[in-house]
Amino acid sequence: MMKRLIAIALLMISALFAGATDKDGIRFTDGTWNEITAKAKQEKKLVFIDCYTSWCGPCKKLSAEVFPLKNVAEVFNKEFINYKVDMEKGEGIDLQKKFHVGAYPTLLWVDYKGNVIHRIVGAVKAEKLIAEAKKAMNGGSNQADLEKKYKKNTNNPESVKAYLNSLIETSDSRAKEVALQYLSIIPKEQYLSKEAFDLIAAYVQSPFSPAISYLLEHRAAFDGKFGKQRVDVTFENIYSRYANALTYSVKNGKEFDEAAFQKLIVFMQERQFPSKEQLMENTRIKVLKYKKDWKGYATKINSLIEAGFYEKISSRIYTQWYEAVVESDCRDNEVLQSALNWIDMGLKIDKGFSMSYFERNWAAKLKILERMEGKKGELAKARIEYDLIKGLDVKQNEYTKRQAELTKTLQALINKAGS
Repeated sequence: MMKRLIAIALLMISALFAGATDKDGIRFTDGTWNEITAKAKQEKKLVFIDCYTSWCGPCKKLSAEVFPLKNVAEVFNKEFINYKVDMEKGEGIDLQKKFHVGAYPTLLWVDYKGNVIHRIVGAVKAEKLIAEAKKAMNGGSNQADLEKKYKKNTNNPESVKAYLNSLIETSDSRAKEVALQYLSIIPKEQYLSKEAFDLIAAYVQSPFSPAISYLLEHRAAFDGKFGKQRVDVTFENIYSRYANALTYSVKNGKEFDEAAFQKLIVFMQERQFPSKEQLMENTRIKVLKYKKDWKGYATKINSLIEAGFYEKISSRIYTQWYEAVVESDCRDNEVLQSALNWIDMGLKIDKGFSMSYFERNWAAKLKILERMEGKKGELAKARIEYDLIKGLDVKQNEYTKRQAELTKTLQALINKAGS
């Protein structure tokens, strides 16, 4: 019996690995958005859009484990024009705004006119994806009807709440606007309900808003119901959102509102917010980044590091710092050297082990060294190291995938033998 099971296992594993390079799966069409919608109109089909980003883990999982499946492909290749779009590049930036994409992966079914028929969020399993596709084929969700009712009477709590729930469920970026509208029309006494407090915690941006004024006036009641720590975190998030809004105005080409920022600082001081200094300095760093003042940006970060300002810092923060320089057109050798230093610092404190992480850092090193003067020797060495790391990354990924497949296959055989 055991020999027979082993033989079956070997056959299954062989078949599994033989199919690892099978190119069956959802066929995604290349082209501009106008070309895609023209094709959809001609073929009288909906467009299925996989809205993803390069850094999104669930997006990669969906592409690797669900889109290649035969039963999924049979439905999608027959019924839809399939389109993959990175929401942070090219046309994806405008499409992200057009379709109000607020989380990844977002999966959309859209008609050729650009009307969203159906949408879901997350790396769903094959059965769920097929079920949602069939919903789209049968008219999709009722979000459009909910939107009409909302716009007809924005002061009706029931219609506003119904539309808001739909937006939250699909991570639609319009949820913030509708949530603030809902909070403005319900009695303030309701803010003590879990539903309303969750909305305040998630969407209120200004510490000077009526909702926050009410929270401050009744702080003891909120602490008693939700716990002081949760309320403290809510304030911290609101301070951060307000500061971020000020920096984003700089990103959009406006002057930094120093008066509003100073008002926030005073507000935090009066309430003895412990992370005030860190929020202030991080805001200053973002302002310099959005102004593209790379000399000031590097000087600011380096001075804070040297002063021991960051007692605890993750490798992710170093990554954010150097990526801003990599993505810029900065060619100042001192700034570029600082970015190289941040890469090394991040590598030293990172406690994980991932060849993909090393590859990403070495790829950044190459881009930086290519811009620097007098770095030909270091550049040549980094290229050799990068090629080696890239090869090891491929092998590590293949090994991890095969180990998972082997474990899954053997477990299925054990379950079968035991039944």
